[in-house]
Amino acid sequence: MRKMFCLIMVFLFSLTFINACGPSEEAIATMTASAWTPTPKPTLTPTPLPFDLEVTLEDESGNPITMAYVKVKELETDASAVDDSGNVEFLNLPGGEVALVISAQGYDPVEETVTLERGMNTKSYSMQVDPLQIQPSEACQEGQKVLYIEDFEDGFAQGWDGISRPRWEFEDVEGRGKALTFMVENTEGAGTPIEDGKEFGNIVWKWDTFNDNDIFIHFHEKDEQRYLIRFQPGGEGVQIMHIKNGEHQASAYRGFNEKEWISVAIAFYDNSLEFWINDELYVALDDPDPIPSGGLMMHFTQPGAVASLDNMVICELTGPYAPPVTEENVD
Repeated sequence: MRKMFCLIMVFLFSLTFINACGPSEEAIATMTASAWTPTPKPTLTPTPLPFDLEVTLEDESGNPITMAYVKVKELETDASAVDDSGNVEFLNLPGGEVALVISAQGYDPVEETVTLERGMNTKSYSMQVDPLQIQPSEACQEGQKVLYIEDFEDGFAQGWDGISRPRWEFEDVEGRGKALTFMVENTEGAGTPIEDGKEFGNIVWKWDTFNDNDIFIHFHEKDEQRYLIRFQPGGEGVQIMHIKNGEHQASAYRGFNEKEWISVAIAFYDNSLEFWINDELYVALDDPDPIPSGGLMMHFTQPGAVASLDNMVICELTGPYAPPVTEENVD
């Protein structure tokens, strides 16, 4: 009997010990509640808006300016061209202050530092006319499309990245502003494509020049073919050749000796390549097997040769070229 009593007491003591080691009812209730309580979502930090900028260029009458470029100095990229509405956008700019450089054909350049707010900012500029520059509206005749203008007034030759070997500089010329002057100082020759990689078809290519040495002009250069125009105002004159695989296919020639500023126009339409001097048709080549399109290039060869260029314009032709009618060329 006494042994049974001892067993019962041991059993009750064990139950009490086990209950004492386990969690209390309150603890169990708390754990159960926490198991069913959803974890709160983290608080998201809003992403700040970027700095964006839209630039609009207009003339003094409020018309859009389209032949223009805008450069953001803080960006390691080239200047961006405006669209047909005179607008250009810059997204995700690096900070709240940027320096702009604006160049527009026919207008004074603009440089300005602009303070930005986050989001899209807009900035409009009314550009002021530069009387020494060529106005796009006056560069080509009615019905002709402007393809290229370079008057060098901004001290930059647009699309002339291929200039190689010659020493060249922008010079101030009385009565005409800046001109680009080449000075070849070696025997290897030197040249530059105009708008490298671009093909031109029916066009008139106009420019002013002062030189007494050879300028070799590659016209419609493509697939081992080109028209080679040798122009030496100081003696040899003008020679036009169609060259294919190194061989002459056709040619035309006329002497010329003039050492002053002159105006040149090289016109191609269908199968006729013409060389005009001061609005006079000087020499022409009617090619039975014409080169319809290709690149343009100027090449300078003679050691010590000096040639100055100014007011270069390329216009698209929809018919044979005729110079503009002026009081000087009307009989």
